[in-house]
Amino acid sequence: MKLLMENWRQYVNEIGDASLPPYPSELYDVEEAEGEVRYRFTTDENDLGYLVEFSLRDWDFWRITYYDQDLESMAETGEGNPLRIMSTIVAIVKKFSESDLSQNIRSFRFEGIPKVLIAPGKDPFAFRNETTRTKLYLAFLRKNMPPGTDLEISGIGGNKIAFTLPPEERS
Repeated sequence: MKLLMENWRQYVNEIGDASLPPYPSELYDVEEAEGEVRYRFTTDENDLGYLVEFSLRDWDFWRITYYDQDLESMAETGEGNPLRIMSTIVAIVKKFSESDLSQNIRSFRFEGIPKVLIAPGKDPFAFRNETTRTKLYLAFLRKNMPPGTDLEISGIGGNKIAFTLPPEERS
C-alpha cells in the first residue's frame, strides 16, 4: 500500500509538469474573416492529428478549443498520455500568444466538457462537476503560466476557465 501511495503522489506531482516534450506542432490554417487560427499536432496513436483552435469572433478574448481532427470531437483521446498532450497544448498556447496572429490579445477562455451525474428521479442536468480534463488544465495553467497571469474559474461545476497573460515584456 505504501508503494502504491508513493507512486500516486509521484503521478500527482507530475501533473502540470510541462517537462515532457511536446509533440511537434504546426500552424494548420488561418481564417481571418472568421477570426480563427488552428494549430495541428499528431501523436503516435493518431496520424490525422488533433487541432487546437483559437477563435476571436466578436469577443475581446480568444476561445480555445481542442479536438480530434478526424472525428471533430472534443472527447478524451483515450491514448493514455494526457501529460504529453497537455504539454503540447501549453506549448501551442505559448507559441500563439507570442505570434502576431494573437493580435496582442492576451485573454483566453476554454471550457472542459462537463460530467453529468444521473440520480434516480433527478434532473440529469441538475448535477455537474468539474471534469477531470478541467482539473488537468488548471494544474497545467497554475504551473506553466508566467507570473502575473490572471486566472478565473466560472460556469456550472467550474468548467469554464479564463486567463489573461501579463503584458509581454520586450527587450
